[in-house]
Amino acid sequence: MKIQVSSFYNFLTPFYFLIDFFFRRQKKHLTAEINKQPIGNLIDIGVGTGSQYLVQTKHNITGIDSSSKMLNEAKKKLPKPTQLHLMDAHSISFKDNLFDYAVLSHIISTTQQPDKLISEATRILKKGGKLYVLNHFTPNNWLALIDKIFNPFSSLFHFKSFFRLDSIILPDELELINNERFGRFEYYQLLIFRKK
Repeated sequence: MKIQVSSFYNFLTPFYFLIDFFFRRQKKHLTAEINKQPIGNLIDIGVGTGSQYLVQTKHNITGIDSSSKMLNEAKKKLPKPTQLHLMDAHSISFKDNLFDYAVLSHIISTTQQPDKLISEATRILKKGGKLYVLNHFTPNNWLALIDKIFNPFSSLFHFKSFFRLDSIILPDELELINNERFGRFEYYQLLIFRKK
């Protein structure tokens, strides 16, 4: 399954700018929120092409992704001395309590194990570190029906269209400190957690 996902995103890389177009405003806001924080070590889990950092960030960035072609694109865009690693986000090979900030931007709905992904992100955060989760979450309105209808087909594109925040088991060490909604019908959310 991991190989299939990596292959899919390798294939998608030349067309990813089309997807980024729809996420541009959200990613710009995400970077602005991160830049409000003191300078620190930031890990972007599922960094993709690195497009969210086209708005200059002041932090020391480490990016991981399972797609080698996405990382090659990120190398062209990201400021030096960004560190990029080909790595499985469900089994991050960094030690505990290493990073000040962790970012999961439009990735938790693309995995079969969002709980594991968030658990790994929490593990590598320092105490007091912040986790930024930007993603679509199925709202309690008519869009839920559309997400449910599309859900059987969304797996072909390696994501879940019907995706609820309450379906994720969050680690006890995380406390939610901010929840912003975006877009029409509040379909997207930026969640900011602090590690206790």
